[in-house]
Amino acid sequence: MKRKAGVFLLSAALMMSGGVGAIHSQAAAVVMEAAYEFQTGTVTVKMHQEMSGLINLLGKTEGYFEAESCAYQGIDKIYTYQSFEISTYPVKGKDYVGSVYFLDNTVSTKEGIKIGSTFDDMVKAYGNGYKEQNSVYRYSSGDCELSFYINSSKKITNIEYLAVKK
Repeated sequence: MKRKAGVFLLSAALMMSGGVGAIHSQAAAVVMEAAYEFQTGTVTVKMHQEMSGLINLLGKTEGYFEAESCAYQGIDKIYTYQSFEISTYPVKGKDYVGSVYFLDNTVSTKEGIKIGSTFDDMVKAYGNGYKEQNSVYRYSSGDCELSFYINSSKKITNIEYLAVKK
């Protein structure tokens, strides 16, 4: 449970630093077009998408965590599935997808990048249009950032889709 709370705190920090928390309520209610979408099986998850429609499609969770939102009025939630977590943010009584965080290498981006892929694999799939800060490489498109966490061996250790306001 400590790791789950850590991911939640990371998401909360991102929200407060201009990530999900910078989204206006009205903009959050509409799913904007984004180049980066997470695909698991036949289910596509878009940032800012209402979570209620995804819950049944994704099936039973392996874990669930919630806490009072520090950026919104309501409850932030984390739904843990076998290989990924979805964090949500509340707006007007509804929950919207704020991030998708990979937990292992059994899931990948649509372009085939997963935990364990190399920096070169990432660049081959997404190009050089990233912004790097502290070994985190971020690609932005529409209302989404796709982040790759890279270790000193140039291997991807984590992947995260994050909802942002553009």
